Amino acid sequence: WHFTLLFLLVFFFFSFTATRMFGAEREEFSTLRASMRTQFEILMGELPPDFDQDDRIAVYVGLSSVIQFFLMLNFLLAIVVEGYMGVRKEMEENLSEMGFITDVCWTIVSYIKGKWYRWPNRREVAWILRKKIGASKVSFYELRLAGLPLEPTRRLFEHYHTLDQVRCR
Repeated sequence: WHFTLLFLLVFFFFSFTATRMFGAEREEFSTLRASMRTQFEILMGELPPDFDQDDRIAVYVGLSSVIQFFLMLNFLLAIVVEGYMGVRKEMEENLSEMGFITDVCWTIVSYIKGKWYRWPNRREVAWILRKKIGASKVSFYELRLAGLPLEPTRRLFEHYHTLDQVRCR
């Protein structure tokens, strides 16, 4: 919304300037409305007739084109890049986000350990968390009270405790 406000301010400034400078001489700049229409046409690439005959209009067209197109484009890109950098920083700070290879390896290790130690089924744990306990953070004791077997649940907690982003209590 900052871009729109700045763009409109610059657009109206150039339209007003054109009306004051060329309004008495040229029809396309005679009123503020006509200047705004001509200014928009200049932005779209359509130049006023005989603009190259008058040096003042040529300078006006050149300045308005450069400022409104290139500088405003630069401003818009700065806004987009700033937003991108903010999202990128949030992703870097996200502790649960790991690299693709790390995620794949961790998934394979978790699957093998789960089969080896007979961890509870993921659906069963999710159902217990959702229905019986109703929380996303649980302790080992709460899982045991919900009916999960002792040794597989203990090994499950030990496994996930090694992750920095999971805090077992």
